[in-house]
Amino acid sequence: MPIATVPVRVNPDLRLSRLLRSTPSYVWRSTVTIVRIFVIYWPFRFFASIGAILFGLGVLIGLRFLWFFLSGSGAGHVQSLILASVLLGMGFQTILVAFLADLLAANRKLLEDIRFRLHDQSPPTPRR
Repeated sequence: MPIATVPVRVNPDLRLSRLLRSTPSYVWRSTVTIVRIFVIYWPFRFFASIGAILFGLGVLIGLRFLWFFLSGSGAGHVQSLILASVLLGMGFQTILVAFLADLLAANRKLLEDIRFRLHDQSPPTPRR
């Protein structure tokens, strides 16, 4: 069985793409879309993980300050104490936002279910 080659030609670009400006802009738009979907469908996991990271960093920096304070050289590390308290506060507030976002997501799901059931029960509208 002989094999023949068929030349394939490609049309030249007539204009710039309207879908993609560049590869980095495509990657950025895709990343924003992925994060948005993750926040909509798993809000508690998203915000709780951010809050846990912030809270954990605050605990680590606070332990660092405590180590220096107990060893006797903690006088010059007040900035660490301030940073630890700010990170602990931000982490705690972000975890609270996680609970609120989870409640909002549960409310959205209930409202979607109610709307679906009401749509099934409503009589069909007459056509003119």
